[in-house]
Amino acid sequence: MFPGHDGMPDFSGRGEDLDTALEVLHGTRATGIGAVVAVTGEAGIGKTTFITELRERAVGDGFATGRAAALESGGIAPLAPLLTALRSGPAPVLSQADFGALATYASRPIWLVDRLTGQLRARATATPILICVEDLQWADAATRYVLRVLPAQLVSSAIVWLFSSRLPLDAIADDVAVHEILLGPLPLSVPEAGGNPLLAVALTRGQVAEAVRHMLSSLPSTAKELLTAAAALGPSFTVESLGALPDHDALARLAREGLLADDGRRLHFRHELLRQALLI
Repeated sequence: MFPGHDGMPDFSGRGEDLDTALEVLHGTRATGIGAVVAVTGEAGIGKTTFITELRERAVGDGFATGRAAALESGGIAPLAPLLTALRSGPAPVLSQADFGALATYASRPIWLVDRLTGQLRARATATPILICVEDLQWADAATRYVLRVLPAQLVSSAIVWLFSSRLPLDAIADDVAVHEILLGPLPLSVPEAGGNPLLAVALTRGQVAEAVRHMLSSLPSTAKELLTAAAALGPSFTVESLGALPDHDALARLAREGLLADDGRRLHFRHELLRQALLI
């Protein structure tokens, strides 16, 4: 991971987004009705910082919290992001005994959902819960399945599910309120960074190459190769200039991750720093 990749000097520019998420927390605490908050945005835009701030506010408001992230490598086992979150921190959401009771269900997601539903429902009767799972673009299929089903099973419990992803999250959860927050560029003092805190920090540290590697880390090889080829065409280019049979799936992925912008006629690099780094 790029060191300090999600650091921001302060929380200016995110007040409205934070207020939206806090309203969800307060609503769940007051009504006992569960909800999902889905935070998306390009790599380095501040998702980790946002979740850290929200989790600290939740702890101060009496929530039990758990937090973990899916790993680019796929992790040590299916369901690792969720199970790690449930046992994270000094006061884990699940007790050691409850967590141990899940061992026999680890390879059976349907039964695991049933067992976890009972455990989390009981826990939420005593205190509201915030469960944070980051980087869902790398989550395994079992984790995605359980995180889609559990919020609906527990909609009548005081549990907020906080997810983050570089990509838009499709089919986030069934039959439960989903509050989507898209983190956009910030008004930073480093204009060359294009509002991206990762690039701003990288510029001050002389670590732009490392930052770019982090930004591209979730891309398939075809998308990376296409982006590198496009960099040689300039800050903007047409699909036709890429040559015969451009990979439209790869182009769509680059646009979804916020690396390219499409004005209907030409594609543009969102960050000139990224384009220049690809040419080195």
